[in-house]
Amino acid sequence: MELLHKLVKLLFVQSVLVILASGCKKEDIISGGSNPQTQNDTTVNQPPGLFTISISGITSDSATINWTKSIDPNNDSVLYKIYLNDTLRAQNLTALTYTFGGLTELTSYNVKVVAYDPKFKESFANTTFNTKKYWLRYLRKIEYGPITQSSFKTLGQMVKGNDGGYVMVGDAQLGETINDPVKIFAKKIDSLGNEI
Repeated sequence: MELLHKLVKLLFVQSVLVILASGCKKEDIISGGSNPQTQNDTTVNQPPGLFTISISGITSDSATINWTKSIDPNNDSVLYKIYLNDTLRAQNLTALTYTFGGLTELTSYNVKVVAYDPKFKESFANTTFNTKKYWLRYLRKIEYGPITQSSFKTLGQMVKGNDGGYVMVGDAQLGETINDPVKIFAKKIDSLGNEI
């Protein structure tokens, strides 16, 4: 009777083990019951690749930035967002260019372009630029002294100096014929247009 009792217990334990084992897949037993979807997704999502920024068309109140395309190593689509002095100016961009407006003249700005994929992995690039003086967009009249007779005034050359200023040379033909005397002038201005 005791032997029969032990045999029933042993059969019961074996039956329970068989029932439990039949409800699990072989992969679940080997991997400790992990999610099969996780097992198939062995690729780790990488952020979009590096890219570079360039600045063009800087004026007193605007600037255009351009950047190279960021390639995602997982072939995900890449979108861009733009920060100006740590303030978000645009997002969900697909274009590789953006123009800032409403800037202040003679001001330094920091730009950050962030490339991101649908899984919010990011890479970024930074640059800076300075806006120009307002009048540098237009022709400026430079006086080079009174001309007492009728004359033809000519600006011969304007050269940018190493200090950011400009040197201008030219002449004024005094009188009305080619043989009349000529007055030569030279002026230097700094980068803000002040005479030196």
